[in-house]
Amino acid sequence: MVGSGPQYEYTGVYPQAGATQTTVYQGGNDTIFEIPPTKAFNLSRSWFQFTFTLPATNGKFGFVFTDFIPFFRQIQVFTRGVNTANQSYIPCYSCNTLVNMNPRYDGTSCDRAFTEPDYLSSGFAANTAVNLNVTIPFNELYESILSLDKDIMLNETLLVRFVWSELPNIGFGADASLTPQTNPVALTVDNVYLVSVPMWLYS
Repeated sequence: MVGSGPQYEYTGVYPQAGATQTTVYQGGNDTIFEIPPTKAFNLSRSWFQFTFTLPATNGKFGFVFTDFIPFFRQIQVFTRGVNTANQSYIPCYSCNTLVNMNPRYDGTSCDRAFTEPDYLSSGFAANTAVNLNVTIPFNELYESILSLDKDIMLNETLLVRFVWSELPNIGFGADASLTPQTNPVALTVDNVYLVSVPMWLYS
């Protein structure tokens, strides 16, 4: 006897406003996605993906914080009438590299290869913009409906709102890629933007 289970596919959802590019400097602007009540979704197997450009800073290597996700002030999940969840944070990830390739904020190397948290990521050259490809898996947004590993059939539209952080909370510039403590400066305010690609829903 041959049985068949449910068939799943990924559906791309674009931001509510239709724009896929926004500037991020002072922070507070947002990107909102609408999840329609048209079919069942497994939100924990879905993700938000975007490309972020860290601006070039004169004579400096660009650094971005990686021991937490610095891009958002807040992530909200709500319906049009009721707020169902407020703020979520994403835990840090392991460095997955050798100790001398994972500098801490003070420039010292980490103690544990591959398993110690990743602290910073930098560009490959001074005065060069850094393009970051970022994926936010919803199963990492703990204590939120987004992390629930079940098929959910919504009876009304669910909105997911990402409120972007200000640039100084995302990264900084310093003299060399392995010495983030040397003469750190604020990033140059120029062409600071991100390009959103669809939020991918598992349904």
